[in-house]
Amino acid sequence: MAIITISRPYGSGGTLFAQELAKKTNYTYIDKNYCAIVGEEVKHCLTYFEHEDETAPVLLDRISELMNNRSFYKVNLLATIYSLALKNNVIFVGRGANIILQGVPNVLSLQIVGNIEDRVKAIAELKNLSYDDALKLIQKMDNEKRKFIEYYFDKNIFDPTLYHFVINLSYVPLNNAVDTIIDYVNKYFGEEDFKKSESILKNRLIEKKAEVIVFGLDLTQNTKANFTMRDDGTLIVKGMVSSENEKNRLIKALENIEEVKKIEDNLKIGILSRMIY
Repeated sequence: MAIITISRPYGSGGTLFAQELAKKTNYTYIDKNYCAIVGEEVKHCLTYFEHEDETAPVLLDRISELMNNRSFYKVNLLATIYSLALKNNVIFVGRGANIILQGVPNVLSLQIVGNIEDRVKAIAELKNLSYDDALKLIQKMDNEKRKFIEYYFDKNIFDPTLYHFVINLSYVPLNNAVDTIIDYVNKYFGEEDFKKSESILKNRLIEKKAEVIVFGLDLTQNTKANFTMRDDGTLIVKGMVSSENEKNRLIKALENIEEVKKIEDNLKIGILSRMIY
């Protein structure tokens, strides 16, 4: 009963490792094709506002525009990963899932690596490239991974301290590595970890839903709000809005989140200083 995240340099065999691990454990395999789309939780949040103003465009039609917004993309990515992680017994490949899910008790983060000569050989054969071209492609793909993580999380994706295990498939046979991780998960993860993780993930997801609502109400220019969800169903809202009307709109929208039983309103009314940004 675990959530496994896998990061890998290009050509290291990490994707094959993840697929084999998913097959042997019957875990759900999740890669960028899932996490790059707008999550169902985010769509659900945006539908709260579809009929609020009949003259405004339907917000679901604005998703493409919003996805070009760095902050919205990150909120959406986190909400999607939290939502998928709640299904438990999942394997995330890439997209910074190990960083997003840090601190969740039943998460095991792995980095799969390989010696550069083995990676070059694998990509040259797979893509029918010369060794020089394969090396250039590896460098390009690794650089894109590095830039993505630095841009959204200010971390170095190749920092080994971000992971529980770093496995070099140039030295450890694939099947042995897979079996080792399965044995570890079976030995060290249990029902207690799952229950703690479920509570944390639910609260984090609700906090991201609340952030999506700020985007949905188009309040990002005039609002600086922070959200903390407690286990008792209380959503604590802190920060500043520019008017009583905007505050009321936000609180009313937050009340539509079905998991929220009570809102603790600590919002202040004022003008945001440009220095905040």
